[in-house]
Amino acid sequence: MLWMPGTGFRFGHHVLDVETGALRRDGVVVPLQTQPARLLILLVERAGAIVTREEIRAHVWGDTVVAYDQSINYCIRHIRIALAEDAALVQTIPRRGYRIPASAVQPVSAVPAPVARGRRPRWGGQVRAHVAAMAVTAALVSGFALGSLNHGGRLTVRQFVSSHLSHPDRCPYLRFFVRTPPNS
Repeated sequence: MLWMPGTGFRFGHHVLDVETGALRRDGVVVPLQTQPARLLILLVERAGAIVTREEIRAHVWGDTVVAYDQSINYCIRHIRIALAEDAALVQTIPRRGYRIPASAVQPVSAVPAPVARGRRPRWGGQVRAHVAAMAVTAALVSGFALGSLNHGGRLTVRQFVSSHLSHPDRCPYLRFFVRTPPNS
C-alpha cells in the first residue's frame, strides 16, 4: 500500500490517522504513545508484507541506540493493548517480524473527526466525603466505647462529645483538624 498525505487507514474497529498518529476506535481516540504509533503506522502502511525487526528499528528509532528487542516488544504489546479486540490483526511471524494482513486494511481519504463524548459525572468527591463521614462516625463511636470503659461505664455520649470538642488537643480524632497554639 502506498501512503498518501492526508489519509488514514481503517482496520477492524479502528481508524489510524497517518499524519498525526492518532488511533480511533469507533470514533473515540485511543491513547497510544509515539513509538508504538510510529510502529503501527509502519505495519499498516506495509499491510500484507512482513516487517522485519531491523526495518522496525530503522524506522522507529533511526540512529538512536536503545535496547531494540525489548523496545520492539514493548511497542507491540502496547499496540495490541490499544487495539483490544482487534489485537489479533498484528501477527507475529516467528524469527522474521510482524505483519498486518492486507485484507484487513482499507485506506480512507478523510479520517473522521472524533466522536464527542459527554462528560461523565465525577463521583470521586462524593464517595470521599461519604467515606470520611463514615470514618469520623466510626472513630467517635469507638472512642466513646473506649472512653466509657475508661470511666467505668459512667460516661454519656454528651459528656464524651463535650469533652472532645472543648479539648480538641486531647482528642486523637480532632487533633488533625483543629490546630491549637502551643503553650507559651
